[in-house]
Amino acid sequence: MVNDGSSDSTSQIISDFKNKHMNVILISQENKGLPAARNAGMQIATGTYIAFCDSDDLWTPQKLENQVIHFEQHSRCLGAASLYATFTSNPKNCIKGRKSLLPINPRNLILGTSWLPGSASSVILRNNHETRNLAFDESLNFAEDLDMWIQISTLGEICIVDSIDVLIRIHDESMQSVSRKDPNTYLISMLKIASKFVARESFWRIWLIERLLFWVLLKEYLRGDRELFKKINWNKAVEASLTLGKGRIQLGLTLFASICLHSVRIFLIHSASVLSKLK
Repeated sequence: MVNDGSSDSTSQIISDFKNKHMNVILISQENKGLPAARNAGMQIATGTYIAFCDSDDLWTPQKLENQVIHFEQHSRCLGAASLYATFTSNPKNCIKGRKSLLPINPRNLILGTSWLPGSASSVILRNNHETRNLAFDESLNFAEDLDMWIQISTLGEICIVDSIDVLIRIHDESMQSVSRKDPNTYLISMLKIASKFVARESFWRIWLIERLLFWVLLKEYLRGDRELFKKINWNKAVEASLTLGKGRIQLGLTLFASICLHSVRIFLIHSASVLSKLK
């Protein structure tokens, strides 16, 4: 268990639990963030598998058993994720989460056309020579788990265990909720992740991905949240980007391209709808 500089009674609770269960190891460190905490646990892990569970999420009693059985039946799987449900302060108020239908690979993950169910709390990895050098990117304040799944999917398969065994707690104070409200955290983290895989993708594919990222923010602006758009640190965005040039002209072209891409997407959707009615 990793105590990442908590200021409550977490350390004492874990210490008491450790005294009753001698196989529990407690790592206490100053607050370094979620990626660093997960890395600290991965570095000392000696078991056959590595599983994550954030402090505000829950596992069912069968979660690990179902995943291990899946691993034994699918030797090519390097990682596996359980299906999940979300809940608020009342665990009985659960809502089943979405399941990705497209293959889980680097390209689909970075484009957002496939995803892993839930959060890191749903994932288990084989602890072997292939995963030993993997680490969460500690420079990321958002989507560090997405970055890890892309790393894993470049090495082997990530499988989905068809069983709802993880409950993801939803509240406004969660790290993901806070990060999503900050346009700089979202945009810069996603630009960093996209730029890491440029060696495996063409320049224009990365260009398209970055334009789509900017469209997400521009859409918020067009909806009326002008203050959100004004808070973007364009200098940092340019530093994190592979395809952005410096200067207002380039930024203007970027936004114009984002609008055009979205317009084409809307046109195709409406055209498909009209054609289906004509048939």
